[in-house]
Amino acid sequence: MNSASLTGRISQSNTAGLKVSTTDLPAFAADLVERQSAVLVAFTTPAALAAKKATAAIPIVFTTIGDPVNIGLVPSLSPVAGNVTGVTSLNVQVVSKRLELMHELLPTSKDIGFLVNPSNPTTDNQLRDMQAAADALGLQLHVLRASTVGSMKGCSAQEGAR
Repeated sequence: MNSASLTGRISQSNTAGLKVSTTDLPAFAADLVERQSAVLVAFTTPAALAAKKATAAIPIVFTTIGDPVNIGLVPSLSPVAGNVTGVTSLNVQVVSKRLELMHELLPTSKDIGFLVNPSNPTTDNQLRDMQAAADALGLQLHVLRASTVGSMKGCSAQEGAR
């Protein structure tokens, strides 16, 4: 494929700034596959999972997914096997270290709020690790769940009532 046709196929499917809800991602990914996009780029875990489900042929590049192996996006962090590759921050594995650091900075604080997105596939692992760290440090973890701006506002009101 020459660079002109590649550029045309990429610009045809350019979706910068488009807002797609999590529930619409599978259909959106399928549409991009149907358009024969040259590559799919996913900036969120749900988008990367939807893209993987939509195609095994078109290359998929993800950015800063927390734990791509555990959620089934890639088989390992070793060299690429398949059509999915990207960057991981491995932030799921450092969640407990963040809490330890916060405890060192604020040693008298015993109640800790933890805002999570329940629709993110890495949330369960993060919660498990964070709760274990909180228990070890003698802290009370208050988990707030929000996957939209509206539900975040509800979390703020709920936590303020405590």
